[in-house]
Amino acid sequence: MLPEFVGEWHLDGYAFVDTFIGASDPSDLSAVENWLLAAAGAGWPEVEARTGLVLVIRRDGTYSERASGEKLSLLWYDSDGVQTASPEPTEGVVRGVAGRPVVSLHPHTPPARADSPGGEFRGVLRYDDGDTLVSDILRLEGNSLTRAISVVTDDLYFNRVVARYRRSRA
Repeated sequence: MLPEFVGEWHLDGYAFVDTFIGASDPSDLSAVENWLLAAAGAGWPEVEARTGLVLVIRRDGTYSERASGEKLSLLWYDSDGVQTASPEPTEGVVRGVAGRPVVSLHPHTPPARADSPGGEFRGVLRYDDGDTLVSDILRLEGNSLTRAISVVTDDLYFNRVVARYRRSRA
C-alpha cells in the first residue's frame, strides 16, 4: 500500500454519474476496464460541497468509514454492489493497483470471482456477481483524495460515485 494514503480523510465534495452507455462488444472489455479503473477524464463530474463522512486509512493496510453526524442522503453503493440512499459504515483492506499510483478499497466481503475473464484488472474489483462489477479506487490529487466507486451492470449501465476528501490528520 502507498503510505501517502494513510490518514484520516473527511468528505468535502460529492457527485453521482448515472449513465446508459448502450450495447457493447463483450469481446472488447476496454470501455468496461477503463470505467472500473477510473481512468482520468472518464465520467468525472464537478463535485458539490458535502460533508459528513470520515474515511480512515491505516498503516497496516486496513480502512474504515463511518458517518460523522446525522445520516447522509447520498446515492452510494453498498458492499454487495446495491445502490443505496446513503453510505453504510464499512471496513476492510486497502490494496495497491499494479502499475498505477492509486489504491482500491475492499470491504470484508467475499472477493471478486476468481474465474472472471479480463486479466489483472479484476483484482481491483470489490464486487463481482457476474452481472454487476464494482470498483472502489482512490487517487491523490494535490491535497485531496478522490474516490471513484465505479459500477458496470450487464456491460450496459455505467454509474459512478465521486467523493472528494480532505486530510484531517496522518
